[in-house]
Order: sequence, then C-alpha cells, then structure tokens
Amino acid sequence: EIAVLVDDGVLEVEVTDDGTGLPPHRVDRGLRNLAERAERLDGRLSVRSPTRPGGGTRLSWRVPLPLDTPQEN
Repeated sequence: EIAVLVDDGVLEVEVTDDGTGLPPHRVDRGLRNLAERAERLDGRLSVRSPTRPGGGTRLSWRVPLPLDTPQEN
C-alpha cells in the first residue's frame, strides 16, 4: 500500500507491506540513501517492522515543503 499525503506544509510518502518484515541482519544502502535525502531536506525517514503479528513493514518518508510551493486545498 502506498500513500502520498500533503498536510500543513509537509509531504509524506508512506509505504506499507504485509510481508515478513525486514531481516535483522541487512545492508541498508537503499534505506540509508532515503534517510540521507530526507535529512538534506530537513525531513526524516522512519521504518517500522513488524507492523502486525507475523510481519509487515511501514516506511514513512517526511519532508517539509518549500515555503514558495503553492498548495491545493
């Protein structure tokens, strides 16, 4: 499941799956890249696993929108 939200000047992209979750011993090159990009934009990346009994992962990437970006209501 993928959700893209814009609220109160913040862009959030959330990805949730129903898989087995992230393995405990993993190489986070892709996740590290997402985290670094968020930090450069004064945002953050959070990853939670498992999100339900038996597995699942939720990734949330949040960054503030530039002040000069028009927003639709």
